[in-house]
Order: sequence, then structure tokens, then C-alpha cells
Amino acid sequence: MAAIGTIRKQSGLLIVLIGMAMVLFLLGDIFSSGASFFAGQDQEIGTIAGESIDIKDYELKVQQAIDEQYGLEGASEQARKSIRERIWQDMIRERVLLTELKDLGISVSADELLDQVKNVKPGSILYQYFTDPNTGQIIEQFRDERTGQINSNRVLQAIQNLLNSENSRDWLPIEKAIQQDVMMSKYMTLLNKGLVVSSIEANQIAKEQQSQVTFKYALKEFASLDNAEFEPSEADFSAYFNKHKSEKRFEQENESRSVKLALFELKPTAKDIEEINLELEDVKVEFQKDSNDTAFVAENADGQMSGLIRTMGINEVNPAIKDTLPNAPIGAVFGPFTAGKTMLIYKLSGKTFAPDSVKASHILLSIADAGDTAAVSYAKNKLDSLKSVAQKKGNFSDLAKEFSEDFGSGEKGGDLDWFTKGRMVAPFEKAAFEGEKGDMVIVQSQFGVHLIYITDQTKEKPKYIVSAVDRTIEPSKETSDAIYRKASTFSIDHQTAGSFDSVDDIQVDNVDAILLSSTNVGPMTNARDMVRWVFEAEEGDVSNPFESEKYIAVVAVSGISEAGTMSLEQAKGLISLEVINEKKAAKIIADLGSAAGVDQASSAFGTTSNTASNVSFGQGSLPNGLGREMKVLGTAYGMENGQVSSPIIGNRGVFLIELVSKNIPEGDLDLASTKRTESANMSSRVNSQVYEALKKEAGVVDNRAKFY
Repeated sequence: MAAIGTIRKQSGLLIVLIGMAMVLFLLGDIFSSGASFFAGQDQEIGTIAGESIDIKDYELKVQQAIDEQYGLEGASEQARKSIRERIWQDMIRERVLLTELKDLGISVSADELLDQVKNVKPGSILYQYFTDPNTGQIIEQFRDERTGQINSNRVLQAIQNLLNSENSRDWLPIEKAIQQDVMMSKYMTLLNKGLVVSSIEANQIAKEQQSQVTFKYALKEFASLDNAEFEPSEADFSAYFNKHKSEKRFEQENESRSVKLALFELKPTAKDIEEINLELEDVKVEFQKDSNDTAFVAENADGQMSGLIRTMGINEVNPAIKDTLPNAPIGAVFGPFTAGKTMLIYKLSGKTFAPDSVKASHILLSIADAGDTAAVSYAKNKLDSLKSVAQKKGNFSDLAKEFSEDFGSGEKGGDLDWFTKGRMVAPFEKAAFEGEKGDMVIVQSQFGVHLIYITDQTKEKPKYIVSAVDRTIEPSKETSDAIYRKASTFSIDHQTAGSFDSVDDIQVDNVDAILLSSTNVGPMTNARDMVRWVFEAEEGDVSNPFESEKYIAVVAVSGISEAGTMSLEQAKGLISLEVINEKKAAKIIADLGSAAGVDQASSAFGTTSNTASNVSFGQGSLPNGLGREMKVLGTAYGMENGQVSSPIIGNRGVFLIELVSKNIPEGDLDLASTKRTESANMSSRVNSQVYEALKKEAGVVDNRAKFY
């Protein structure tokens, strides 16, 4: 009691001390994490049209999409990545495109929406909803037998049924998609109305297309000279880049990094391989004793069960056991054998007879959630009823057309034609190959519940039930640790990016143009941690080791390139051949000297002269496989008959040409046709480029790579 009284007396002091401790704890956490007490952690994953996008809002939309699409099963990382990208693009469209449409007063009335439902046109949003994505065909129950098109009355009835059901909210995203599609159509119509090809423009285009020139030419191709004799100097690179760096190809939209990777391969030693072999020898003894092969494989194998217990023909088995298998007793165990990066032992679990191919039809009832026992039970009961009807009336084909939810095969009476093993999912395949001709079997797969009708089978042949236990051939923990220590030592001994250049006994790769969104860095896969480190580091910094599936790597930041014009070092890879060809051109022209004509030039080049006949400027390409040479054509059109050009530096080499004839049409040209064609071309360009132009104008900054 005295102790309690003392605590009561000191309670005020105690509360103060506890409060101070909590403050110190929180401050310590804040300072250790590098976060600002006042600013808080940056939760902005990007900006769209000046609007900050908070990661919480974005993640909420992503999770809602995952829940709708995958439910309780959850999504794989690849699926999550795909959904994140889709949600991000949706957010851009809402803030850029839809804002533009609303600012222009473009909207969709209730009557227009109803018209879309009543008149479903090919290519429209609703048309896609009532078409089988696998076949591109209209879903049978919505197809008008008379016209072969969608029956709008049936579509309207289906929508009304949906709106009157407990799932009426499912209509909202469809309605929204239709509205956006109609608004976009109005917007494109508005833009296209403003596209006009003038008579002057049409006349110029028509002249270019219909004009023709014929000229003789001499050509010395760049490829005929050895690149090694024209190695560019730093001054050559610099002069060429300074002359061309304003070109769009040297513009970088995003900042990037260049790195050096010291790679240490995660490779098993001979000792590791021998230990795997010895382990399988021990497993082999137990495998031979065990009578439950399925359970033994499930417990002892590294790989997936579906690929390790198979019924195979003699030509399908591993060649190492092909000769001994037919005469081996049931229960015989073989191996270990090496197949690529796997070591296996095989057991002959049984012998049987089975067809090589099966012909079957099916009726599928889809199940959204395989764990929904009520839905599965309902589907099985319904198929059992259909089975009874089909057995009595022999009308399986008609039932498949009416009830199957595999609409591709359903419209063919459920017919799947002939198939061999490996073509169908495992439960379906097992039922089809183990049953007999005429059997009707109900099975469940990841697609739903099937009623399978085996309509034919090839002649039965000997088959072997082979069970396998596998081991992945990979380095042991001891070996992996040793490789990691070697990489760590390298990291300690090489503290600058420049020091990587003097390494002889370790593979060093140069990797350029790494973006913040990059997933891989050279051979390093799933390297997001490495990418984030690279963007946080300074130029010259060297990392601790990073691990991937095949390598451990030490990375050094060798270059940082901000968004905007590339640096010379970055551009070298793009311009190297161009600089070499420029040096070659100078040499070719110098050697040409004062050659006065095409034949003299050909002699100087060590080639023969040729003729390009009736080449149009609009065509842009030269005959004889010479490709696009606009400088040559432009020069030819500016010459008079009989005139010889100066040397022309083209894409393929150095040309000298002599104009033979030039035919430029005069008088009235068919401008109406040209206007129609050019208007269509302009419309196509606008349709494909307007959204990107709006995005660029609005400004989109994507920082998601900092978080994922």
C-alpha cells in the first residue's frame, strides 16, 4: 500500500517523464527516417495538369479495381502492375481529356445515350460488351439471326434486367464509358471540321506525286570502306554533335542514369552439383519403397505437381529412359539425370493404354469465384440435368448452343475438334483422355464447370505413367554466401566508378539510359531496389551488393543525365556511325578530285554507273534497293537536263548525278482527289496525336517509380 501511495504522489512527475519519452521517441523516429517534422513524408506520386495526385487516393482506386477483378484471391504482382498503369491512364484521361471536352461544352444527353443503346454500331463500346473477346463474334443470344448483327432489342432488354437487379451498379461504368466515347466522337468531329487542305497545298502535293525525273548516277557506298580506318576523335564527335544537337532525337523527356555493373554469377560449383546428385540418390531409395507416388512427389519435388506425374507415350519420355522403360517393372526408379538446370529421378508408376488424340465437345458454365460452393453446386446440378437430356434426346449440340458460356465453341455446338495432350487444362485433359468414346463427364477447372462429351478417340496405344522428383541445379547457401562476400570485398576495394575500368577478372557491363521507372538493369532482373539506389546516389558512387536471380552485382553510377538535351557522351552511341560516314564522305570526295561526269566518277569510285528512271519526289526512294535518298532527289529536281551535280552526301554513300529528263505536270491537276486523300491523312494524324498533345500541354509528371 505504501508503494501505491508513493506512485500516487509522484503521478504528475511520472506523466511528464512518460510524455517526454514519447516525444523523444517520435522525434528520433522522424529524424532517423529523414522526414521533415513540419512537411511530413512526401505522398505525391505525380501531378496531372497541375493537380497533385496523392498516393492514398491512387492506391484506393487501384485496390478497388483489384477487388472487383480478382476478389478474395488477390492479384499477382504482374497483374497489380497492369492495374496500376490502367488506373494512372484513367486518371490522366479524366483530368486532361474530359476536362478539355467539358471546357468546350461537349456533353451527352439522355436521348443520345438511349440512341446508343437502341442502335449498337460495330466498334462502339456496347458492341464490345456483347462480343466474345476470344473470337470477335457477337454473343449468340444477342445476335439477330436475320441480319447477323447485334439485336438492339435484346441488348435493351438485358440492360433493363440489369438495372432492375441487385447488380444495377454494374451498369454505371458501362454508361460512363459510353458517354465518354460519344463525347470523344463529337470532339474529333469538331477538330476534323477545322482541317482544310487549300488549293495551293493540294496543287503542290499533286505536282510532287506526279512529277518524275530520270538521272544517271555514280555511287561510292560507305559500306565499301573499313570503319576501323575512320575512327572518330573526340573533336570529331564534338563538332558533329554541336551541329546537330538541336534535333528532336537528342531530346530526353526524363532524366536517366548510366552505370557500370560488376557482375558475379550465382553459379553452382562441382561440389554443389555432386551434393544434389547424392541427395537424389538417397531420395531414389525412399521413392522405390514408397507406394503412394503422388504423395511422395508432392512432398519431395521442387517443381509443380502437374508437370511431374504424367501419362506419356514412349516418344514423349526422357530419352535417357526410353529404351529401358517398356520392359521395366512397375515401381522401377531411374536416374538421377540432368536436363538443363534441373536434375531428376523417374519412377514407372504404371502402364496403361490410351489414345493419342481426343475429339470432344463441351458445355461450360463459368464460375466467377471458384470458392463459391453454392455457385459450383448450382452449375454441376444444371449440367447434370443437361446431361440427362442430351443422353435421352441426342441433342448435345443444340444444348451447347443455348447454354454454353464458352461462346466461341458454343456457336459450333460445343465442338472443340481434335486435340492432343497439353492443349487443355489438367482436369479437362484427364477426363477426356481417361474416358471412353460416348462418355459425358462433368469436371471443374479454373474456367468453371464443364460437361464434356467425348465424341471420338484415336486407337489406344501403350502409355507409361511416369512420376518424377526434381531438384533445381543451383548454388548452395555456402556458395552463394561466398559469392556475396566476393562482391562485398569488390565494393570495398573499388570506391569509384573509374576504378571499375581497371578490372580484368570480373565481368563489368556498361548500362545506359536507365530511367526511374526501369525494372531491369542489364542482366539484373526485378531490380527496382537497385534503380531507386542509383537515382538517390551521386555520380561516382559505388553500391553495396544487390542480388537477382542469376547474379550478385555491385553498381557504380557513371553518368547522370537530366531531362532535356543529351550530353555528348550519351549521344555518342547514336551518332558514332554518322560521324564515321562523314569522315568517309570527306575521303571519297577528296579522292574524286575533279571528275567531270558520272562515268569519270564511277571510274574513280571503282564502280559502274547506273540509271534511276521515272522517280517521283513523293516516292522518296531510289530504285535498285538504294532506299530513301531525299537529298539526291531534291538535287535532281533542281537541275536542268544534261547538268552534272556536285558530290552529294547521301544516306548510303556519296553520289554524283547527271539529269537525263524531268517531267513536271502543268495545267489543271486533279485537286479534288488530292484534297480528299490529304484530308484523310491529316484526320488520321490528328486522331492519333491529339491526346498526346493535350497531355503534353497539360503537363504530366509521373513519380510512381519512387514508390513501386
